[in-house]
Amino acid sequence: MGVDIEKEKQMLKDLHIKMLVDHKTDVDEEMSYIADDAILVPPNMPAITGTRAIREALNAMVQTEVESLGDRSRGPDTIEVATSGDIAYDIGRYVVVNRGPEGPVKQKGRYITVYKKVDGQWKFVGQAWNDVARA
Repeated sequence: MGVDIEKEKQMLKDLHIKMLVDHKTDVDEEMSYIADDAILVPPNMPAITGTRAIREALNAMVQTEVESLGDRSRGPDTIEVATSGDIAYDIGRYVVVNRGPEGPVKQKGRYITVYKKVDGQWKFVGQAWNDVARA
């Protein structure tokens, strides 16, 4: 029996929205979807590697006051799953408006997220994003 690629894509879309859209997410739950060797590559900053460093970054993110998420809430533009069903990536755009000390800070850009299946569960293994505009 082959892999149901469309079902896997929907699972990844749901996971992406749960992890990366809702800044009020329970960090412990979110960490359950992150591989031990995961890496975040934010713009103009050092890479964030491993679960300890990612947990610290997530704790800071959930404290950020988000005013709006723009088109990010609809999920990725593209999701690709390998025919083997054990590795995938998604690509999309984001627009986030955070409440800054001097008013709203708008960030927008593009991202790519990589996932792999570990013991039958999709795990987040990496994401890189750029920040193409701040206003």
